[in-house]
Amino acid sequence: MKAAQLHDGATTLQIDDVPLPEPGPGEVRVALTRAFVAPYQRSLIDGTAGFDTPPRPFAPGMDGVGRINKVGFGVAGLEPGQRVYCDNYYGSHGTGAPADHCFLGNFMIGDDSTANLARWPAGSFAEFAVLPAECLIPVPDEVDVDDGLLTRLGWLGTAYGAFRKVGLCAGQDVAVLGATGFVGASAVLVALAMGACSVVALGRRRAVLDEIAALDQRVSTATTMPEGRMVDVVLTSIDGSDCTPVANAMMHLRRHGALVTVADTSEPLPVPMGWLFSNDITVRGSLWFERRDIADLLAMIGSGVLDLSAVRQRIFPLERVGDALDAAAARPSGLEQVVLACAAP
Repeated sequence: MKAAQLHDGATTLQIDDVPLPEPGPGEVRVALTRAFVAPYQRSLIDGTAGFDTPPRPFAPGMDGVGRINKVGFGVAGLEPGQRVYCDNYYGSHGTGAPADHCFLGNFMIGDDSTANLARWPAGSFAEFAVLPAECLIPVPDEVDVDDGLLTRLGWLGTAYGAFRKVGLCAGQDVAVLGATGFVGASAVLVALAMGACSVVALGRRRAVLDEIAALDQRVSTATTMPEGRMVDVVLTSIDGSDCTPVANAMMHLRRHGALVTVADTSEPLPVPMGWLFSNDITVRGSLWFERRDIADLLAMIGSGVLDLSAVRQRIFPLERVGDALDAAAARPSGLEQVVLACAAP
């Protein structure tokens, strides 16, 4: 099979012919068709972001979609031919579990992730991948959406998981910071699908904000929170050093409101404790999502409640993975995504 691999000492990917991986007990081999190409992938590959990665050579990549090719011993509920979304997040479960959580085939999160990355080193930039069975989520037949659009499920899931954790309900008002990026634009789409009464999309790229405003009459856009505008939930996907926009938006929360962050700012967030206490405000982080969240999203997509028709794709063949990485690193609109064609869907 072909795989786009990162070798020792290299800062670019090389297309290699490698042996077809065999699934062991509890594992599944997937024939991949499409894989999402995230903006950060370039910095993972050239080393500038400082990620701890699997042993080299390995094929990076996350958010793959394809069909099950072979199941290992002891796998139940998954069969060859099933269409699946591949969730590369993996780690031990339960109270007192080691901090071994990571994105298989990509990078370490917990301090004890080394063994997991070494056991499952390959990501989605390949024709086939082997993953633990628990990482695969079947796509129901009624979800009549092409594989490329489904590679966005990781970003949609990040938003949905964050909203679910803070109890977003239909009829509430939402503000999304960083709405012009992938997570932010996905959060706007998900908030609308969850029945938000209104969504304030905040960002700096005016042209992208105009695209987002056209999604639905419930969406308004701004560079900062409008004076006097109050919301029930603020989701922030802003990275960087300056947390001032987050602090400002937080003060627009109604009583019993919630701020949830899916990103990191190096600057500490100033939280007025008296206001937090007296208004019963929730402030929490959300790293990822539960796999049942993806099942919820697939049901929304299948029913048409979650509309992905505004999302545009740029699809590159596996052999042009370098061009795909460059296109993604240019940070296109949050409604435009770069996808790698691993094989014909």
